[in-house]
Amino acid sequence: MISNNRFSNLRKEKGKYAYSTENRIFVWKNIIWPLLLEVNRPQFTLKEYRTKRDEVSDTNHIPKEKIGKGSISLIFKGLVVKEKENYSIDDNLLPYFKKKIILEYSVAMREICI
Repeated sequence: MISNNRFSNLRKEKGKYAYSTENRIFVWKNIIWPLLLEVNRPQFTLKEYRTKRDEVSDTNHIPKEKIGKGSISLIFKGLVVKEKENYSIDDNLLPYFKKKIILEYSVAMREICI
């Protein structure tokens, strides 16, 4: 029989890529897409983002730094496009926005990679 301590040592820890993906999914699902639907336009300002980020951070007790890493990662992946003080979504995602569909991260990634 394996003791609890020994068993916990056998479990595999998540890698850094898994944490990055987890952060991106969280930020997309809880901040970026809901914010776009709230402001009712396919772009948002830095101030609007920070307000939404602070709200989600306080509600879920998640450090703002973790959320920030997810946001930066979304920019690198191309889902979010930064233009000075404004941010927008990739043009391939506009049909989903116009229909006010709750867009899952995996579908969004598939759409921008086409």
